[in-house]
Amino acid sequence: LVKIAFLPFGYLIDQWRWRVFDGRTPPDKYNSEWWYLRTKYQGICPPTKRTEDQFDPGAKFHIPANVPYIRYFISFILQ
Repeated sequence: LVKIAFLPFGYLIDQWRWRVFDGRTPPDKYNSEWWYLRTKYQGICPPTKRTEDQFDPGAKFHIPANVPYIRYFISFILQ
């Protein structure tokens, strides 16, 4: 069950990154797009009201370090 719960999160991290890279998510929408994807794929919402002044995606090391996350998603499927 732990692996199944990880899959939506593993998928949405690179979905967010790819949308930023291809321009579909502009800088002024980074945080709202992050929470849109978290709600869409994981069914969760932010614990408090979030604004674009916060950068919640940056809490995951792989985002600011520009490390692709799809490798973890694929590895969980292969396992």
